[in-house]
Amino acid sequence: MRECPACGAPNGATDDFCGNCGAYLDWSDQARPPAPGGTGPQPPAAAEPEPPENRPQAARTEPQRPAPPTLPAAPPEARPLPHPAPAAPTPPAPPAPTSSPDASPLPVQPARAVTARPQVRAAPVDDTVSGLPCPACGTPNAADRRFCRRCAAPLTPTAEPPAPPWWRVRPFRRRVRAGSGRA
Repeated sequence: MRECPACGAPNGATDDFCGNCGAYLDWSDQARPPAPGGTGPQPPAAAEPEPPENRPQAARTEPQRPAPPTLPAAPPEARPLPHPAPAAPTPPAPPAPTSSPDASPLPVQPARAVTARPQVRAAPVDDTVSGLPCPACGTPNAADRRFCRRCAAPLTPTAEPPAPPWWRVRPFRRRVRAGSGRA
């Protein structure tokens, strides 16, 4: 399962476009294994230091030392005033992170609003109809109907046309004019 980079929706491994927002899922996501333990995007891992054999010669001679912690600058010494000075407000301390970065949700763009699909309800069928049964399927139909409500066969049989007389059954001989070239 791949997550959409635009909306974070889960998609199939073979999907090229997001099923939720339609964004293109790039090829680089196919090679990346799924994030362990969570469904949210993970922050990039901290870069590991290079092994000593890959470092340049100048870097090997002098080991890196951590920077000394910075202390807030001491306020300049003030001369005593004849009357007591009001206490200076202390600046608020920066808030300490209370949760791990994995627990805080990352901002995402809102998805498109999707309307609810209509619920298809079956039309009520009145089976208490009493009337003429269909000659083809036997379904009872109302007396005012001309065709069956189930199979659409005609309910009233139409009269068949009468048989043609004997002289119409025999094919007509074409009369050909003399001299037209036909025999």
